Amino acid sequence: FASGVPALATPQPHQVPWTLMALTVWALGSVAVAGFWLVQWRRLSAVARSAKTSSLHAPVPIRITSELLEPGLVGILHPIILLPDAVARQLASREIDAILAHELAHWRRKDNLLALVHMLVEAVFWFYPPVWLIGGRLVEESERACDDLVLDTGNKPRDYAETIVKVWRLTCRSGLPCASGI
Repeated sequence: FASGVPALATPQPHQVPWTLMALTVWALGSVAVAGFWLVQWRRLSAVARSAKTSSLHAPVPIRITSELLEPGLVGILHPIILLPDAVARQLASREIDAILAHELAHWRRKDNLLALVHMLVEAVFWFYPPVWLIGGRLVEESERACDDLVLDTGNKPRDYAETIVKVWRLTCRSGLPCASGI
């Protein structure tokens, strides 16, 4: 104001709100991952709803589906075992018993609950690669533990391995996220 003319305000450089941008990117990533899991869960739920009741007996209801997917335990509160029609028709009863023993091992171990918790962790920490690596290891170890339990019930390793190969051949195009499978 020395000359009596008011000074013009100096423009401030535009500041990028980095925390807001980072939070937005994180939220979009979390929504994308959670959305992916939700879409997969809805597809699997539709398959489970359309599956037919089986005459096989187990502590968990067994349903037969015409969909090309691998046998799997679906659900947490009201779990069911989905068994593809091709598997139910083409395997011997002892082979089906081994598959059901595997799926029931997932049920007893509460593997679907653990998978759900890990899916939530993946949705929150989607940007951290070790979380995804841990998810893969959880699936591998879960399958290995269930296989061990099946073998502990008296199934011969060679017979069980041949059953797994037969199931794989019948369902090799399957991708069954959101369910514990063979």
